[in-house]
Amino acid sequence: MSKVKKELLAAAAMLLALLLFLGIAAPILFPKGVKMGATWDLWGPYEKEPENSLDFLVTGSSLSYCNIIPAQIYEETGYASYLVAGPRQTLAVTYYSLKEACKKQQPKAVFLEATCFYYPQYTQYTKAIIGSMPWTENRLAATFLAAGKSDWLTLLFPLYGYHSRWDELTMNDVQKGLLGYDRDLLAGYSYLDAISPQGEVTQREDETTPESMEWNLSYLRKIASFCEEEGIRLVCYLAPGFVRFNEEQLSRMRTELSLLGVPLVDYNEQFDALGMDPSKDYYDTSHMTFCGAEKFTAAFTNLVEETLRGVSPLRAEPKLWGDRVDYYHSLPPVG
Repeated sequence: MSKVKKELLAAAAMLLALLLFLGIAAPILFPKGVKMGATWDLWGPYEKEPENSLDFLVTGSSLSYCNIIPAQIYEETGYASYLVAGPRQTLAVTYYSLKEACKKQQPKAVFLEATCFYYPQYTQYTKAIIGSMPWTENRLAATFLAAGKSDWLTLLFPLYGYHSRWDELTMNDVQKGLLGYDRDLLAGYSYLDAISPQGEVTQREDETTPESMEWNLSYLRKIASFCEEEGIRLVCYLAPGFVRFNEEQLSRMRTELSLLGVPLVDYNEQFDALGMDPSKDYYDTSHMTFCGAEKFTAAFTNLVEETLRGVSPLRAEPKLWGDRVDYYHSLPPVG
């Protein structure tokens, strides 16, 4: 073998070794977590769901994945669901996430928690949510169209953004990075048990500028159009809490959604009827403890049944959902 061929083979071997290292190191270094404000595991467990086994999806911010319990809805109705949501998830990220989620599932309905209507164009969690997505055209589109330019390098080359985490790694990081994820028995729900007694209702901030509002509206239209094309019933809702939009903000939201033919259910209008207990049902002003989430999920279940009236539940994997119901009932009570 000539010297040139040996050098080429050596260079190819080094390149292969480098690619192998990058392929192994990146998923290990990427932050893991399934608690409120840290849903970096969103797409890993979701990819484990059996194909075409979900009747509906819930999307939006942490006000969805901390406040709705899919196993409770399944036990009551037989409808299987998953919370495809992320912390402070913008409408732009929601659009690309929803398109990605619907590659594997054909939901009959999507429920969007609409607080993100007044989010800014980018949030501090945008990079992490996109960074957990599979490497598809939707991730690339979200990178360049739904994330700020300052995040592009990390999203395209994860080791650049997370190389400093070597001394923070745990066995959980290594196991998930190498072996992948287990199925999520909570189907995206984040259990919270720390109680923060609530008092007076305060006004929720409008974080938009005129430019970012137009940006949000453009992606709201994209979401509505995608759902219409796919035969998905889109419903927006607002989770009940102690920080709320004022009437002017709500009127703008209702008007824009009405133009798209999308209903909005504001559960703050039903707060007393829901029986929410300010002394134990809230983790903070917007996120519910487990007992609060159970109360809200019971009411949300009625919306699910109304929306899916006439639609028979899919034959979801019985053992998986049986395990989810059992696990739901094993969760420690709050207080």
